[in-house]
Amino acid sequence: MADQITQNNKQNQGVTLQGAMKFLREVRGELNRVTWPSVADTRRMTLMVFVLVTIIALFLLAVDLLIGAGLSALLGLNL
Repeated sequence: MADQITQNNKQNQGVTLQGAMKFLREVRGELNRVTWPSVADTRRMTLMVFVLVTIIALFLLAVDLLIGAGLSALLGLNL
C-alpha cells in the first residue's frame, strides 16, 4: 500500500511538471496570436484618457464649489 502511494506521488510530480511546461507553451502561443495596438493607437488612447479625466475632474470641482456655496448660503456661513 505504501509503495503504491509513493509510486503515485512520483507519477503526479512528473505530470505536474509536464502540465506546467505545457501550460507555459500554450501561454506563449496565445501571446503570439494577440493583436497588440500600434504605438500611434496607444498614444491616441492615452491622450483620450487624460482629456476625459481632466474633464471629469473639472466637472466634479464645479459641483463641489456649487454645493459648498449653496450650503454656505443656506447656513449663513461666510467661508
